[in-house]
Parts: sequence; C-alpha cells; structure tokens
Amino acid sequence: MEDAWRCVFRYFRAAERIRYERVSKLWMGVSREYWKQLVSIDTNDLCVGIPAKYWSNCVGAVLGKMHCCSEASDAFI
Repeated sequence: MEDAWRCVFRYFRAAERIRYERVSKLWMGVSREYWKQLVSIDTNDLCVGIPAKYWSNCVGAVLGKMHCCSEASDAFI
C-alpha cells in the first residue's frame, strides 16, 4: 500500500506535501521518504495557490524540510 502512496505523493507540490504529511503517520512517513530522496525543487511552482503574504512561510517550510530530512538536497531550479 505504501508503494501506491509514494506514487501519489510524487504529483504533489512541495507545499502540499508539507500540509498533507499531517494527515496520518503513514502519510508522514511517505512524505519523509520523499524529502530524503529530493535533489532539487522547481521554484516556479513552489508556492502556487498560496497567497503572496504567506510565500516566505512556504519557502521557509520547504527549506526546513530539505535541511532536516535530506543530505543531498542543495539545488533549486
């Protein structure tokens, strides 16, 4: 079942993953696996759908996830 969730989580934006990992322990685990494998983030769609006044919070949350969960994540495109 986790394989199916991994496939689904690939289609979420970074900000959505942060929000959705609060749903359950399973989703949090799947999301953490994503952050560990992440190499780069496309900043063109990083905070799509989030009001402009919250963009700094969105970027800060993504940077925090990249820092705590992945050693390889160091590139933004």
